[in-house]
Amino acid sequence: MPSPGMGHIIPLSELAKLFVLRHGFTATFIVFSDFSDHAQTAFLDSLPSGFSYVVIPPLPLDDLPPDADMVTRLSAMVERSVPHVRDVLRSLRRTTRLAAFVIDLFCGETLPVAKELGVPHYLLFTNNFMVLSLLWLDEQPPGSVLFVSFGSGETLSMEQIQEQAWGLEASGRRFLWVVRCPSDRVGSGAFFHLQGPDDPLRFLPEGFLERTRGAGLVVPLWAPQVEVLAHAATGGFLTHCGWNSLLESFVHGDYKLIINIFIIIN
Repeated sequence: MPSPGMGHIIPLSELAKLFVLRHGFTATFIVFSDFSDHAQTAFLDSLPSGFSYVVIPPLPLDDLPPDADMVTRLSAMVERSVPHVRDVLRSLRRTTRLAAFVIDLFCGETLPVAKELGVPHYLLFTNNFMVLSLLWLDEQPPGSVLFVSFGSGETLSMEQIQEQAWGLEASGRRFLWVVRCPSDRVGSGAFFHLQGPDDPLRFLPEGFLERTRGAGLVVPLWAPQVEVLAHAATGGFLTHCGWNSLLESFVHGDYKLIINIFIIIN
């Protein structure tokens, strides 16, 4: 059972292929209809023999505030899917022997259902790394780069992104900046627009990338934060001061600069 989004279905499908094609298992995906589109349906239909899928009916979230953040929406969606997941597992158990129930990181609230029904259950945790930023850091002098990243979900407004860009350019300092699409309504908007059609780089000031080429590197959406903080070229960290980010910076670096950007701009 993947959480909503094509990017979550694919890793689980690759794992399932190993069991289906190499070990003779069958695999059934439980997917959310709220996030079902032509591309997702076409992908699931293209899977080889031995695969099937069940679509959970639409889950109303009308009672949530319009500006509810990603954690609230996703938690509510998964929580409200539990009765449907129970029905699916019971139905499957009547026709086949369930060897395992596998979920991804965001579907943890469904695990008690598997435990209740006596089905072995597992969580698949995946990660990938953008090494481009690390290769660029290898070419920079020790302690010369300001790492700018505001966590995995916090977003700046359009105005704040523009001001951030002008400030970095005017400083003349080397920088590695993780940029996400702006959101003027929700501070955690990046969670909902991570897979959106917009390119975060297009919100930068015109000519910014050309003018800062060589002195700075802009990475869309995500960079391997621990590796960046541990790199010898990193000399400062401009952050939202999330607790995990602070711990990582304390463990992996001796920085002259750690700034909470949201205290400054809010």
